[in-house]
Amino acid sequence: MKAGDTCRLFAYNALRSTRAASDRATGVRSSRSLKDLLIDAVKYSDLSPIDRLRAETVPFESVTNIHSPFTSYATFLKESLVGPKQVVAKIGANDFRLMTIGIWPFKGTLPFANVGAMYGTVEQSTGGSRIHAQFRIAPTFLAMLLALSALLVFVLAGAISLLVFASGLEGRFMLLGMCAFFALIAFYMIAYVFVGARVQAKSTRKFLDELVAGMAA
Repeated sequence: MKAGDTCRLFAYNALRSTRAASDRATGVRSSRSLKDLLIDAVKYSDLSPIDRLRAETVPFESVTNIHSPFTSYATFLKESLVGPKQVVAKIGANDFRLMTIGIWPFKGTLPFANVGAMYGTVEQSTGGSRIHAQFRIAPTFLAMLLALSALLVFVLAGAISLLVFASGLEGRFMLLGMCAFFALIAFYMIAYVFVGARVQAKSTRKFLDELVAGMAA
């Protein structure tokens, strides 16, 4: 299985449990494929999905403006601590990228940094609009997962070798302790990425579900 397929499968499993409840609440028929995780043929009232996203999210540019770093950082702190909006968005003509924003425990549900984003596109049609959305772990964190997995295999192999082939080696227990320490760090970081991605995927999915419910009402 390729890395991209793993991410899609992970995103699908993370979001599948909330789909049925969302369908009942909004009257929206959700897609059943891995790529199309959200909305089919919803007729909207006054605003288009892209316009509604702009109104309900923090603009990505306002918290990452390198030309006004102090203003940008002040906006980031405000939105992370006391701002009413839960999601920051980078929005194009018919596509978007969503990430949660909040510093726990002041705002947000759990102390996890963004490890990915919800990528989506909006397809316009005469009967309404269709939103395709998919959560993806960021390439940096994917690379970190691969590196940590390799480190974990190396550490475990070293620990087994010490136990089996170096039973009389002086300082063996100190080396085993070091192996255990690095293994715990690797386990923690791997768990952090996967749990953080699951939490972030659920949060952004909930935001989109509520957005669609408000537009379809």
